[in-house]
Amino acid sequence: GRNGIVIPARDSDALAESLEILLAQEDIRERVAKNARADFLETYDLNKYQEKLERVYGEVLHSTK
Repeated sequence: GRNGIVIPARDSDALAESLEILLAQEDIRERVAKNARADFLETYDLNKYQEKLERVYGEVLHSTK
C-alpha cells in the first residue's frame, strides 16, 4: 500500500511475511515511511485543523441565528 501493508486479521503468517519484506527491502520501507509521514502531516496539520474548527464554529453560529 501507499503508507502501510494491509494484512488480514488474525493472519500471523501474513504479518510475519510483511515484516520480513519491510526488513529486507529498504526502498519499500523508506517509501512507506515517507508516505505515512506525509499523510500524517497533511491530516493533523495544526493550521488546517484550526481552519476546519473555525469553519465549523462559524457554521454553527450562523445556523442558530
